Amino acid sequence: MAFYGFYTKLSDFAAGRLTTNATFFDVNYVPQAVYANNNEACGIAWETPLTDVWIHFNWYPGAAWSDSSDTGRWMQIFNAQGRNIVNADLNTNNPNQTSFGIADSGSGWTYASYLSTTDALLQTIDIHIRINDAGTNYVDVYIDEVLTWSANSAWASATGITRCIWAHEDTGDASYYSEVMVADEDTRGLRLAELAGDSAGNGIAWTGDYTDVVERGDGKAMYSTVAAERESWGLSTYAGAASPTAVRGVFVQAYGKAGTSGPSKIDPYLRVNSTDYDASLDVAPDPSIPTIAEWANDPDTAIGWDTADFATIESGIQSIT
Repeated sequence: MAFYGFYTKLSDFAAGRLTTNATFFDVNYVPQAVYANNNEACGIAWETPLTDVWIHFNWYPGAAWSDSSDTGRWMQIFNAQGRNIVNADLNTNNPNQTSFGIADSGSGWTYASYLSTTDALLQTIDIHIRINDAGTNYVDVYIDEVLTWSANSAWASATGITRCIWAHEDTGDASYYSEVMVADEDTRGLRLAELAGDSAGNGIAWTGDYTDVVERGDGKAMYSTVAAERESWGLSTYAGAASPTAVRGVFVQAYGKAGTSGPSKIDPYLRVNSTDYDASLDVAPDPSIPTIAEWANDPDTAIGWDTADFATIESGIQSIT
């Protein structure tokens, strides 16, 4: 089981707008939300086509959420060939009703019943899609962990999912998205806490520092021209639910690009209790595909994480030949 992307910043999305108004997200976990207005789109993508995928996000629909046409689409989910596989369709006759549908092998769709949604309320959505499961495609959609829509269609040759677009066709108002993640495991009940670099760490060998890797695409970067150099940083304060709340894992998500000479790979690591714990991925970085390292347990104790641990760990990157 694995995660294929965490999307918390505007640079993680295709298009969209940024807000720091805490009305629209849970400030205990993330510092912002991404949104799109009526007839504007935003979306996410991941590299690996997934035939069993969970898409998780917090959703805040605006107070004027509505639909003015009988073909309005709130969401569209696509496979690797660009085929629209899943739709969220808004009900013209009742602007607060939505239905999710899944495509068949031709041009047809199977939709669940239209059901009401609540405007101006932060709620959690989990979408589970299974492609070509014994010749059938399935979509199950949960609001706050309660199964709300379910549909299936026959399509034995369908391929894996790679994109989710919030299309906002004639929705009448904006929708806001936060704590977005994509996995091939059950995401119900999970929260995504962003712990950003906020102080220099033990590793200071790279040129540049944590302030240069806060936002992707802002023209800033740090770099290393020598193998086995480490750069690490302390993390922002965690303000979410405290243990004994279970922690699924600690992840480092990084983007990069190899230069024309010198080290060509990177390896994320955590520093816990004065010891560096390497992910041992040793991968060539890609500026558009995240390198994601996971520690399901505290590497210092080999047991599950306690949220109190977050106050003292550092995350970092090592240059690899």
